[in-house]
Amino acid sequence: MNRYTKMINTVGLLLLLTPILLIVSSARLSAQENFNVIVSIAKGDLNKDLLLDSVVVTQDTIADTSPYRLEIFFAKKGGGYQLNILTDQAINEQHPNGKDGYRDGYGFSEVTIKAGVIDIFCQLLRGHFRHKFRYQNGNFELIGYSSKTSDPLGMSAVDFNLSTGVYLETEKYDDSEKKDNKRRKIIRISPLPKLKDFVPYSNDLY
Repeated sequence: MNRYTKMINTVGLLLLLTPILLIVSSARLSAQENFNVIVSIAKGDLNKDLLLDSVVVTQDTIADTSPYRLEIFFAKKGGGYQLNILTDQAINEQHPNGKDGYRDGYGFSEVTIKAGVIDIFCQLLRGHFRHKFRYQNGNFELIGYSSKTSDPLGMSAVDFNLSTGVYLETEKYDDSEKKDNKRRKIIRISPLPKLKDFVPYSNDLY
């Protein structure tokens, strides 16, 4: 095969692949653009550089499951922001069974920053839960989980400090004849879950 034939084959291959690459690129761009509804924004110093970083939660309202996207931006000293984390799994989808499917009352509420800790707060039909992340060891790590739910019999709550390993469970009953239960145990998690890989309730603890 001479040089001229090789050149023709190479050009032909590029012409064949170009439309495919354009389609893939367009699909990725469209998927990104669907997260165009801003649901919650929080600002605060996350990495202790005295600059106001930003956490943004957007939602894809076009997709049938209405997923959420969480993005963390570190402020730069010269101005502007740099993307640190982008994840579509740290917050459960609003409609996991589709917009016409069964609804369990779950709903994302807001994201806040307090004392450098990101707090993701979500509502339940009869209660709520939250996950707290702090930037340490070069990652955003889960340091706290808490939840509170109620039913016709009473209320139950969980408070898990992953930094210390202290896991507290509380059960309070509306019936005055039943004694409230409080349990405390130590559960060590190492390494701590990282926000970039985190999926809520992927286990029985958090």
